[in-house]
Amino acid sequence: MSLVAWPEAAAYVLIMWFVMRPLGVHWGRVARTRGVLDVAHGARLTRAFESFGPERVARGLTARGHSWRDCFVARAAFDEPAALDGALGNRRWIRGPRVFSAPLGTTPTVIQDVANAWDRHEAAFRALARAWLARRAVPAPRAVPLATVEQRS
Repeated sequence: MSLVAWPEAAAYVLIMWFVMRPLGVHWGRVARTRGVLDVAHGARLTRAFESFGPERVARGLTARGHSWRDCFVARAAFDEPAALDGALGNRRWIRGPRVFSAPLGTTPTVIQDVANAWDRHEAAFRALARAWLARRAVPAPRAVPLATVEQRS
């Protein structure tokens, strides 16, 4: 490569970086929202839901964000995610799994797995969580007919 061709090659690299990178980020976001969870990942999430409990899974489904302050895990762990600012500090990406593992009763690895599934496959994650909640629904107590109560008296 001659000395004259070097600036031209650098220009091509910069063009690829500034043109293709934003498209890749966009395509990545589209893929995340339409992703499908594989069976093994679904089984790991189901075990995580078991450790969280139905109340926390239902509360987590009210989340709308993808940061440690407003994601599924934050809503499942705490009613008020704004109270987490002091615990998370400004290094949220490092402290997040450790902060949420204690209240949810699981390991930081499981928390990170749940957060990754939420970030990458939100629609499939929500469907899996809703199906899990539907299977865990506690039936309402049946009303005893008044005639049977009067007959026993």
